[in-house]
Amino acid sequence: MNLNVSNINLDISKKNILFNINADFKDSILNGIIGVNGSGKSMFLKSILGITNAFGDVKYNDEKLNPIDYSYISQTVNLETEYTVYEVILLGLYQNLSWKIDEETLTKVDNIIKKLDIELISNRSFSSLSGGQKQMVLLAQALVKSPKLIFADEPTSALDISNQIEYMKILKDYTYKNKCITIIVLHDLSLMSRFIDYFYVIEEGQIVLEGENKNIIKKEVLEDVYNVKVDVTETLNSYKSILPIDTL
Repeated sequence: MNLNVSNINLDISKKNILFNINADFKDSILNGIIGVNGSGKSMFLKSILGITNAFGDVKYNDEKLNPIDYSYISQTVNLETEYTVYEVILLGLYQNLSWKIDEETLTKVDNIIKKLDIELISNRSFSSLSGGQKQMVLLAQALVKSPKLIFADEPTSALDISNQIEYMKILKDYTYKNKCITIIVLHDLSLMSRFIDYFYVIEEGQIVLEGENKNIIKKEVLEDVYNVKVDVTETLNSYKSILPIDTL
């Protein structure tokens, strides 16, 4: 499976936000979009999905991208509803729902709730949840439809450290097992160094660098991207630990 984007351009209020972006995203790996604030990362995701009025071409397996094939997880949780957690997750299957919900559909919801270990909050109203709990529920909503592509914009920002790791493990496991194309925007340096397989670096609306984890998670590369002095060390588990030291 392949997602190809070519010649993506976006202007907002006569300002060039994205300029001639071309990229090929592969399946079964976590594709990471990184860069400083305002570089165009989130707008790039939205442009792929047609949320913005960008120009360019987006093809999934040489066909037009169909909403039924993908899930989008936004950075901000704008949904305020008295629907229960169970009902919010069920809405992830809205394209397949009819006036009567069958047992197979309910089983899908039950299974994803168990997988994400959110049974204890499944009957609570979504609006009563903490920001971190809402993010886990929206991950469940995204996965319940068994998407072929996942687009996630800073989805771990409201989570504590333990749930950040669990969230990324679940996302990576799903991506690998289902040969999914997953594209995620992240800021946490150590988190992305552990989980992201392939990186695209955006600077001033353009992809200026791309490469495998081993070629991007380097002191000189990260210092150039973020304009900060960093210390990169290897942990006992062979993960990279990244500590920002000072601005350059």
